[in-house]
Amino acid sequence: MPDSPDPYTLALTRHLSRRARARLVQVGSADALVTDRLHRLAMAFSTTSRIMIVESDAVKATHLEQAFVAHPRMSTARVPVGGAGPTLAGILTRAGWSPDGIDLLQVNVTEEPDTTLGRCDLEHTRPQIIAYRHRALAEIRRLALEARLHRLGYHLQPWTLTDTFASRQP
Repeated sequence: MPDSPDPYTLALTRHLSRRARARLVQVGSADALVTDRLHRLAMAFSTTSRIMIVESDAVKATHLEQAFVAHPRMSTARVPVGGAGPTLAGILTRAGWSPDGIDLLQVNVTEEPDTTLGRCDLEHTRPQIIAYRHRALAEIRRLALEARLHRLGYHLQPWTLTDTFASRQP
């Protein structure tokens, strides 16, 4: 990890350090990169975390499965979230996870992250930290998503020119 971690990495590292069993969920894999911060942190906390990757694209899902193969508690759901697909709570339940109390929800989609987040049952799954790409949103949609997250008790912090993370108190 870099000498001077960004606010997202700091917040997630602090949160994961306090958890005996952390639950991480990544929806989508826009870039399918192993250099992603989530990959580094999930591997650093592999003894105390479970990770679920939800990706409908078979090639990207396979790439991520290979990237996380060393993680002892990684699972993949090859289904879309949103549209005609199931909700995140439904996907987690079918995988044997309790749908509430997610530690991190990372929405890694290039288009309409607000729509994807809308299908993630935020009122039910109540992630402690949410990371998403705000750059993909028109301003009116970005503001609407920010207002919704604020209503749900999240504090928002842009951490790059393209990404935002939202965190709430447990």
